[in-house]
Amino acid sequence: MKKVLFATTALVATAGIASAEATMSLSGYARVGIQQDYSADSGTALDTRFQLGATGSVETANGTTYSVYSRLRVDDSERADGFNAPTLTIANGGFKVQIGNTYSAAGARTNVFGSMTGLNGDFGLYDTFGTWYSSTGAAGMDRVRIDYSMGDMVVSVSGDVSGDERIEAGVSGSAGGLNFGVALSDGDYYAADINAAMGDMTIGARFTDTLNGAYANYSMGGAAVQAYVGDNDDWGLGYTQDLGGATLGAEYNETGAFNVTVGFSF
Repeated sequence: MKKVLFATTALVATAGIASAEATMSLSGYARVGIQQDYSADSGTALDTRFQLGATGSVETANGTTYSVYSRLRVDDSERADGFNAPTLTIANGGFKVQIGNTYSAAGARTNVFGSMTGLNGDFGLYDTFGTWYSSTGAAGMDRVRIDYSMGDMVVSVSGDVSGDERIEAGVSGSAGGLNFGVALSDGDYYAADINAAMGDMTIGARFTDTLNGAYANYSMGGAAVQAYVGDNDDWGLGYTQDLGGATLGAEYNETGAFNVTVGFSF
């Protein structure tokens, strides 16, 4: 399967490189707040973050887009990581290939952060970091993922080049207000998420080989409330408020951990 992924990537990468138009863009995010130091149980501490994302892209004469993304993050606990390992994306029509530091098929297709609370998203029904991408530092996921979009449905296959060398396949889609995503690996890992929008409320459930749980998010104007409950009496609550250019967020979980943060994008 990995040979197929690499062969397909090489085929797309060599198509129509001439007559390209390049662009470069920067985007950023910052936040400041306080949090309970739940990892060391040593009282409250400042929570600060600044991050800068850099994207370079080029579109060829045949409509194929090549882009690369990397992010610099500096905060109260990560001061010297620099830009993270890059993600290369090649896209044409409904076909997309991501190479390097990217989500696996399960991470891309099963709504990993649908149950997150507050602004920071520190709490939620998170099962394994192995399906995510590395948000900081030069070391990152060494992965190839292929996506194909067909209307409201997306099919993904991914292969890890190093580490556990796991192969994953997943699919996500929607019908009316119902959204779903499922994924399997060549090992014992699986993940599934299903959620439905009902007016201002979204209710969902997430299942993996290590956790099961349900979540609900409710919006009322510029305010929103988030909640989840999972195995082993895990639960969390969150709140966000639009401040008109910035966002106030707060979250709390069953361990007594909490944070209150103001963040903004630029």
